[in-house]
Amino acid sequence: MNINTARSICAQSVGDMNYEKLLKHRVKVIDAWINSRAEYGFNEAVRNGFYVEIASESASGYSPKDLWLTRNLGERLSEVEALLQKKYARQD
Repeated sequence: MNINTARSICAQSVGDMNYEKLLKHRVKVIDAWINSRAEYGFNEAVRNGFYVEIASESASGYSPKDLWLTRNLGERLSEVEALLQKKYARQD
């Protein structure tokens, strides 16, 4: 998954999704969130555009390309999970 796909996933409206679409969207959000946190490794994150490599005389390492993307994906994940809980929770 690349950064543009993650941004588009984050921008999709979830309020009108049915149960099946909401579950599929939840999986996509989780995958995008994991990618944005470089949990598959920094080389993968750089290749997919989530991070940029910094190499200079005074610093080296990796920096997020979009500082807010991980936070926004986390909030979207919470929103999807709350919606699933509210609309589709089992009534025992």
